[in-house]
Amino acid sequence: MLGAKSVKGSCRTVFEFRELRREDLPILSSWRSSEHVARWWGEPADLETEYFGTADPVDYFVALRDGRPIGLVQHYRWADFPGEAESIGATADEISIDYFLGDANLIGAGLGPAMLEAFLDQVVRPGSARGVRLDVAEANRRSWRCLEKLGFRREQEGVLVEGEPGPHYVYALGLPGRAQQP
Repeated sequence: MLGAKSVKGSCRTVFEFRELRREDLPILSSWRSSEHVARWWGEPADLETEYFGTADPVDYFVALRDGRPIGLVQHYRWADFPGEAESIGATADEISIDYFLGDANLIGAGLGPAMLEAFLDQVVRPGSARGVRLDVAEANRRSWRCLEKLGFRREQEGVLVEGEPGPHYVYALGLPGRAQQP
């Protein structure tokens, strides 16, 4: 387990992750249109272009719970986004993640932390990154509480992120097998 705390809901739930496919676009569109996701991710415009039409070095995964799609997790290396990395103090050997549960009825049951823990354990190869660093809107309490349950440390507050509304917190987590950040 990544953090020092046990994650509610993780012991009986099986998560798998597969790369996002074009046939996932209808459910992704539904998720992105739902109020609890659109508030933080914006309304979907052209998902085909956003997820498949760019050369962005972002890896997108559908989270499956007991074989059923329930959310999206994406990750990328900060080395590929040096300007953004500098704005939150990320280093080239760290990664970032973004995530959501698509069904609002699943929120509040401990599935967010369990999903992220499983993602980091299953998808992020040991030794592939020193740690995870990301920014979260200060107003997005569910998201930053999810990170705290996994042992992420809040390292900065009031960070203004280009293209994002309002102030953000910056969270970090060292990954096993790599030196912990000071």
